[in-house]
Amino acid sequence: MTVGISGPAWPTCVNPKNDRLSVCLERVTDAEKSLNQHLASIKSVLAETREMLTELRTAGPPANMTSQQIVETNADNQPLALREIQGRSGGTANADGVLAAQRAALEQSAADIAASLGITIEDVMKAYDLFIKADADASGQLAIHELKPTLEALSDAVIPEQDFGRILQQFDKNDDGYLNFEEFLFCYCHTPQKQLRHLEERVYKKEHRLPSDVRAKVVGVRTSSIRSYLTSELVQMQACLALPAVLVLFLAFMFSMELHQGNSVIQGMEHAFKTDIEENANFAFSGVVPFENGRMGHKNIYDVNTFADFWSWFDMGLVSLLFPESWDVSEPRVNTAALCTAPVEALLGTGWTFNASVLSLVGNTSFDLGPLCDDLGADPDYPEDFFRKPPYLFFNSIVAGLRLSQEQVPLEECQGADLHLRAYDSKCLQDPGYWIEPDLDEALGMTKSRLNKPNASTHYFLSQWTQAEVRKQAKALENNAWLNQRTGKVEILFTTYNAHQHIFTALYVYFFVNRGGHIHKFIKPMSVWVDPYQSVWSYVVDSVFALMVLKLFFEEARELLVNNCYKRGLRHGLVNYFGSFKNLVDWLSILYSFVIFWMWSQQVLLLQELKSFLETGSTEVQGTWADPADRRRHFELADKVSVSTQNFQMAVAFYPLAVGTRFISAFAGQPRLALVTDTLFAAAVDIMHFGVVIGSMILTYTVSAQLLFGREVDGFEDFGRTLITVFRGLLGDIDYEAISRVGRPAAGVWFVTFMVLLNLLMLNMLLAIVFDVYSSVKGALGDDAETFWSQTEEIFRRWRGLRMRTRISLEEVLIPLE
Repeated sequence: MTVGISGPAWPTCVNPKNDRLSVCLERVTDAEKSLNQHLASIKSVLAETREMLTELRTAGPPANMTSQQIVETNADNQPLALREIQGRSGGTANADGVLAAQRAALEQSAADIAASLGITIEDVMKAYDLFIKADADASGQLAIHELKPTLEALSDAVIPEQDFGRILQQFDKNDDGYLNFEEFLFCYCHTPQKQLRHLEERVYKKEHRLPSDVRAKVVGVRTSSIRSYLTSELVQMQACLALPAVLVLFLAFMFSMELHQGNSVIQGMEHAFKTDIEENANFAFSGVVPFENGRMGHKNIYDVNTFADFWSWFDMGLVSLLFPESWDVSEPRVNTAALCTAPVEALLGTGWTFNASVLSLVGNTSFDLGPLCDDLGADPDYPEDFFRKPPYLFFNSIVAGLRLSQEQVPLEECQGADLHLRAYDSKCLQDPGYWIEPDLDEALGMTKSRLNKPNASTHYFLSQWTQAEVRKQAKALENNAWLNQRTGKVEILFTTYNAHQHIFTALYVYFFVNRGGHIHKFIKPMSVWVDPYQSVWSYVVDSVFALMVLKLFFEEARELLVNNCYKRGLRHGLVNYFGSFKNLVDWLSILYSFVIFWMWSQQVLLLQELKSFLETGSTEVQGTWADPADRRRHFELADKVSVSTQNFQMAVAFYPLAVGTRFISAFAGQPRLALVTDTLFAAAVDIMHFGVVIGSMILTYTVSAQLLFGREVDGFEDFGRTLITVFRGLLGDIDYEAISRVGRPAAGVWFVTFMVLLNLLMLNMLLAIVFDVYSSVKGALGDDAETFWSQTEEIFRRWRGLRMRTRISLEEVLIPLE
């Protein structure tokens, strides 16, 4: 269907609203005026063509024509019809030859005539044949009664009397009621049917194309083209209008996480705890502890490789940190105090117990300093406002104390039963894993089915206990072989509260014992804000975030239910809607948002429960709570908060990626912003095929690296870690000195071939594919592509026009076309 001068009215005037009828009529009037102007220009072209025909007539016969082929002209300089020539010759035998010569001469000039009039050679010759046939009296002219049937036969359409009178009046110059062949041609070109056909042919010829706006007004535009254009404009406009909403959603989420997480403070807090455990919990001192000051501890937590090392580290390193008793003083004062401490007192301070008869046999001091020890002076005056109870790391109060627990691995039949009592004479245990250093998600938490086994129960060391009491309990566990071959995992949990920042911290220290005899160590402090809403801005930002998610939800739900399922039916509506990748991504991001809401609500409830429970404790009670059940509940609540915090952090860490997909969808509505995504979509097929090649090569080198370096180099222990290490190697991040430990020749061959094939060749080929497609996409975009600012201005202009009632919305224009 074509919308134009011969078709139905313009779409904007179909069922217009009453208040917009005048605007519609003005547009129609403007279009009619423009059409008349262009028709006048076409008439001038036809007038020039008429003059050209006159010149051709007066110029005489072509040089290659014989005397028999010369066509005589009448006194009015009009060509005589061939039948008149034949009549004058008396119907002689050479009349057919004259007719053939005349037709040959016309065929030679027909090309110029057709080009001038904008018709075809076939039209010229057909008009000539019909003219000769209609000229019954061979006068070389057609009378009015002969003209009309001939024009209708030539046009294959009935010519209204009104149009015929207009044509006759225009081209019958002498008003005698007769037209010669030249005038007949001009009449034919001005019949309504031929005029429209003539304009269409000129418009669709590349060398004779009218301007697009003129072509749309004169010839018309296909309804499907208008519908496609309007649909495209609506899609682009909706995508651009979605960009501010997505931006507000992302900013609200970002500020919400900044206000709730406070990563700078939390990271500083956790760094202090972890550094204290790594650097200050030492053992293997150079002095004779406890009779001398230890001076320097040569080992730390990462040097714990046996059960004896664990108890040494726990006794000499950890207890001194987590159960402070007094204000710390300088090293000379500590050394002097150690010399003036009796051996019995030193041993009692480490948890040893003695009979009274033995105590009387021991001297007073390790060294005989005499009265010098009496003049050491008192301890420094500490600030009582901050030191009513000894704090941990100056600012943290100890809550409940310390929980020590372990997982015990059950027994099983030995793998090599035929070698039992020959190469091995003990029992065998299940494999707990832990062959390589565990990750955080594997480390946090304990398997309940393996806890509190006989001789491996969980023990609690209460806050405000003296170091001697803690060490006494630890020595009892060591004496009972609390750690043994059945131990698979040891957990130490220590909780604190920082009133200055209103932060609760659960400090986890893990020891993993694999069946090879190695002990992996892992430290993880988990700090949380006790009150997640510390300012009114937290409520404001969260409200904006929730409202934006709900807005997107209702918009997508309306699009799904109203525009698809209601109109197309449930099944076809769902298929049509979710057949679009954009809609699928939008719903995934919305569902992800609801998951975030649910997890955050659970986190807030847990923090509220923790806060309420902490309010029931007392700093005057050892262990904060007198009831052991309350202390157990406290540590269990700390576990729940820690696991919930870790899971929530993992969930929100990937949420920005889901929101980022909405950015890509919004960018698709702006040609210049969509350049990158269009490039990726256009290159997707090539990238997928190239990915098969480079993926196979990566897998090849991954397996090779795991076999070659897996036993010697960290990062190649299993397939997953090796794959990540190889991928890092694609970017040049690979330690050649480390992999060369397996042998420089083998490592050199692997490294050189890997860098040449993958890093230098294939990565650059991938870039070449993308750059080539990018150049094509950018070239197709053109320099005149709409910019983001111009599109924004256009959308604003449409919106303002709708507000001022000077425009019709694109949706209203599209409705009659569907």
